[in-house]
Amino acid sequence: MCRFLVGLLFGAVSAAAGDGGDRRDRVVFTASERLRGEFVDWFRPHTGARSANRYGFLGGRLRAGVSVTFPQLQFVVQGQDTRLANLPDDAVVPRTGALGPGALYFLHLHDRSPGEPFLKLGFLTLRRSGFAATGGRFEYADGLETEPADPTLAFVKRFRIAERLVGLFSYSHVSRSFDGGRLSDDRPGWNVTAMAARPTHGGFEVSANREIGDGL
Repeated sequence: MCRFLVGLLFGAVSAAAGDGGDRRDRVVFTASERLRGEFVDWFRPHTGARSANRYGFLGGRLRAGVSVTFPQLQFVVQGQDTRLANLPDDAVVPRTGALGPGALYFLHLHDRSPGEPFLKLGFLTLRRSGFAATGGRFEYADGLETEPADPTLAFVKRFRIAERLVGLFSYSHVSRSFDGGRLSDDRPGWNVTAMAARPTHGGFEVSANREIGDGL
């Protein structure tokens, strides 16, 4: 799959260079690093270690990718590397559960310092006369077809309402993507989207959540 995406990427870049246009206008490289320390003071459990509800951990999220855009075609590929450090190994308490976000990471990853690279995005979009078809691994958030003009309301809608069911969980150190296809119609008077996709297991497709299986 990775070899196919790399081959498709080089083919798209070569086409962008040879179609008479400016490569700088069609090929965009992106890179970002988010490093965040979290300090948790969760509800004190009735059982377990006395200070299990208080801890701190560190999370880093590195992303790098490239997009190639034509008037009727766009190809995007992006890799992500997530690293977590100092996750608590005593904050998952029987009959109580995980005491905060660090405990949830440890519950699913079974490692105090997990991390690995994975494919965050890899999709191809075809556009014509207001119609768009996307296939591959992409991001999708429900409810962002319109956005309020007020900055506060826009923030609430983008990071709270849109994340309630079908969202990216972008506040997490891993986040989520969708594997599948999507059709949309943005012609005047129309705003229709149809999608058939499977959400990724939070990014760590290889080593995390093996017990979930392919049925979830």
